[in-house]
Amino acid sequence: MSREEILLKTSERLEDLRLNGIKIIQHAEKYRFTCDAVLLAEFFGGRRGERMIDLCSGSGIVGLLIAAKCPIAHMTLLELQPDLCEMSERSLRYNGMQTRMRVVCESVQRAPELFPERFDAVVVNPPYLRKGACFVNESPEVAMCRHELKLTLNELTASAGRLLGTGGRFGIVFPAERMSELLCAMTAAALEPKRLTLVQAD
Repeated sequence: MSREEILLKTSERLEDLRLNGIKIIQHAEKYRFTCDAVLLAEFFGGRRGERMIDLCSGSGIVGLLIAAKCPIAHMTLLELQPDLCEMSERSLRYNGMQTRMRVVCESVQRAPELFPERFDAVVVNPPYLRKGACFVNESPEVAMCRHELKLTLNELTASAGRLLGTGGRFGIVFPAERMSELLCAMTAAALEPKRLTLVQAD
């Protein structure tokens, strides 16, 4: 039995990220990362020696892409859903990144009290659909990743502001139609917007 077969569970597969040999475990029928995560990782990137935290990390895609391209000091993947945390840990083990990255299963709201030492950078691909604004996905796992069921935008930015050290960086991908709401929430959390890129799907 191969290393891949040992790591994979039913309906899971190992997908090649085409970046320095890095692969990620994905479930065929549950939440899968989208181009938003790839765009965010490319736009925000990492800097040598940074301590970073990826909030709402899901399968760990953003953190894996950043860590694979940049010699950051350490990456913490924070995710609320235990199944996604466990799958992320297996992806880290497969890629031999468990010494540079760790997975913490906890809510974003509790993160500031869990990590009082502060971070150099916070990155997040958060739930972006307002609760009650549209039909919720039938899959509880997917719904939690896409809809603000467990985390509001104001809660997210407030935690991010407390997690960052002086001069730290904050990166987020968010729908353009909620841009003004995002900028107001960031300002309230003392996160000053510096750089913005608009992306339009073909």
